[in-house]
Amino acid sequence: MMKVILNDISGIAPLRHNSITYSDSKVKVNLLNDQFASVFSKETSNVSDICVPCRPYPGMNPIQFTSVGINKLL
Repeated sequence: MMKVILNDISGIAPLRHNSITYSDSKVKVNLLNDQFASVFSKETSNVSDICVPCRPYPGMNPIQFTSVGINKLL
């Protein structure tokens, strides 16, 4: 896990990773990128690809809302 050392006034403070302190901007950017990438997942391109076999019901057609229909509900 990275540890931030807060003693730099401008930009990103030096970062400590695996007991080594890094001051170089490019190294710090890569360390931060690696950290963020490790905790976030990639989005899928199509929501229906997520769990198609899990659906107990067939898919629905898109629902269209109109101002007339909304006014009737209100």
